[in-house]
Amino acid sequence: MYIDITSKFIEEMNAGSLLESMILQSLVNTLGDYYNVDKVYVSLDGKPYESGHIAITENEVFYVDYKNVYEIK
Repeated sequence: MYIDITSKFIEEMNAGSLLESMILQSLVNTLGDYYNVDKVYVSLDGKPYESGHIAITENEVFYVDYKNVYEIK
């Protein structure tokens, strides 16, 4: 699936690289679960996602990945 987010996402996130990657993974996992897909392309203002920490190329995707997800009981 494809999602285009605004640059405000990065500004408001104000996170280091580890936290940013966790936030992105959470976004990808949520969308993947809701829409039943395993890959999500994230663009930022119509261009491939790029922040000070993470950058992807055009058509590079993020994969749904639950390996570091734990259920809280």
